[in-house]
Amino acid sequence: AAPLPEPQEPRVWTVFCAECTNNFDYKSIGVYWSHRLSGMPGGVTRLLACDEEQLKRYKGLNLGNTFVHRNYGRIQHKRRVPEGETHPPTGSRAQDSSPSYNKPGSIMEWVMHSEEAKSTDYVLYIDADMLLRKPLDPIAMGV
Repeated sequence: AAPLPEPQEPRVWTVFCAECTNNFDYKSIGVYWSHRLSGMPGGVTRLLACDEEQLKRYKGLNLGNTFVHRNYGRIQHKRRVPEGETHPPTGSRAQDSSPSYNKPGSIMEWVMHSEEAKSTDYVLYIDADMLLRKPLDPIAMGV
């Protein structure tokens, strides 16, 4: 019988969202620093929401590993009237935009288009204002 392969550590990758601003730059530096200091396995990637005009002026691309995607918070989303209805649902807006759209949009873009996502078993999403104190083990946590 062939020997069993050695079990491998799960491949974990940490991601966080940011925008092309000084405010997010100092938070990003904190995430990179705490990731390294904590001993968290795997890499860390900043999911950076930047439109083309912002990117022309932005000076913080070299802060750490970064995946740039369009800024979903600056896109006007038009609400469709449900089929069979004549008006949008009560209380809803005809159109809206929100920086909160960057979180699902950036994770979707990163999973679909980054090389690092292709070889990752677990993704740890943290907010830009969070710091890691110690490594997180998804297997030990029962994930």
